Amino acid sequence: MELRLSDGSFVVLKRGARLTYQKYFAEERLVKLTGDAFFKVAKDSLREFSVIHGNSTIKVLGTSFLVTGKDDDDTEVSLYTGRVSVSIKGIAESWGLIPGERFVYNNGETNIQNINVELSFETGKKHLDIDGMRMKELIPFIQDRFGYGFAEGSYDPEHRVTIRINKSDSLGQVLKVLSIINNKAYGLDEETKQIVTIK
Repeated sequence: MELRLSDGSFVVLKRGARLTYQKYFAEERLVKLTGDAFFKVAKDSLREFSVIHGNSTIKVLGTSFLVTGKDDDDTEVSLYTGRVSVSIKGIAESWGLIPGERFVYNNGETNIQNINVELSFETGKKHLDIDGMRMKELIPFIQDRFGYGFAEGSYDPEHRVTIRINKSDSLGQVLKVLSIINNKAYGLDEETKQIVTIK
């Protein structure tokens, strides 16, 4: 579901997500999120935009980011543009993110991971044009998108690929093209959730 808030901010709610907010923002722009959502926050230098997700609070002035998580102690914030600050209830420290970083809070543990902002449909892209990317850089995207990893030895990590992936493409369609590019036949091992080579 797509929402346009009164300040011009754009929100895409994932299936099962719920957003609670005031119809018109006054002095503060505050929303409460349950589930997963992508935010593209309208700039407003006088009013911070805050998202409360479980025990986490994400504060921004104008940026685009994805918030995911299953419960109060499980939040991920992936930053695509701008800057955000993340704080956790009961912890004095806060974390600042720059584009290409993901903040992960899980069962009391926090860490920052790097993400490739070009490999994402979250910002509204209909397709991704990948030009000369090494397989080892493409694998995490495929794993995140489809839930399958590549089995060890099923690809050359340094092999470069040029491919267009449409938002509507299935894993089978992507593997068909990768089979041609890598000169290998790929199949799925449903038990291990891995992509394997077929001889």
